Amino acid sequence: MKIKFIILSLILNVAILFPLFNPLKDNTARGNKYYKEKKYNKALQYYHKALNEDPLNSKVLYNIGNVYYQLGEYAQALSNYNKALAGVEDDDTGFLLEHNMGNTFFKQKQYEQAIKEYIKALKLKPDHLATKHNLELARKLLREQSKKQKKQKKQNKKEENRESKQKGSDKQKDKKDQNKKQQSKQNQNRNQKQQQQAQQKKDSSSKTGAGKKISPRKLKQLLKALGEHQKGLSNIMKYKQKAAGEKIEKNW
Repeated sequence: MKIKFIILSLILNVAILFPLFNPLKDNTARGNKYYKEKKYNKALQYYHKALNEDPLNSKVLYNIGNVYYQLGEYAQALSNYNKALAGVEDDDTGFLLEHNMGNTFFKQKQYEQAIKEYIKALKLKPDHLATKHNLELARKLLREQSKKQKKQKKQNKKEENRESKQKGSDKQKDKKDQNKKQQSKQNQNRNQKQQQQAQQKKDSSSKTGAGKKISPRKLKQLLKALGEHQKGLSNIMKYKQKAAGEKIEKNW
């Protein structure tokens, strides 16, 4: 009887305690504990355990987004914030989500998106000072960013023009050098051709003067002409001699 009572008592105690254990709340509480201690990876483990019990729970998704924000994984943070927004049921959680999404964009220097999120948050809590401050700061930084981008764009354009001008100058110089080389080559070829023609002409003249043969008939004609020339010279000499031997008679 005593043994039966003990067994019955244990069963009843387990039955009474079991309903008190809520995996969603318990794991969320443990996750919050580790989050406050800045043990973000440990907190993330318990938040995911809680999410297994309720995959669309906006508060758990919000907590997971905050962990990723602290870890600097902003894309993951935004993903979980957006999932949380899909199932949000109260303005307080909605405000926190919009505000933190603004902070996440702010951290990435996406000030235009941050401004949009802060404005959404202020629609839910118009007098929230931190959100107002962040909104004004984001607007200021956006203006500065825009000025820097315009200045950088102008500088890039100036640099592109300078590089384009330099390329054009280099291209023109290369073209001149190429034309100069081509002209030099043409002059060289012309000189070589002229030298070859001069040498060929010289060789041809040499062959004409030294190697040309006189035919027998031509030789006979030349000899005959030479004989006649000599005969003519002989007659002239005789005439001169005869003229020198004659006496001049006086006629007075």
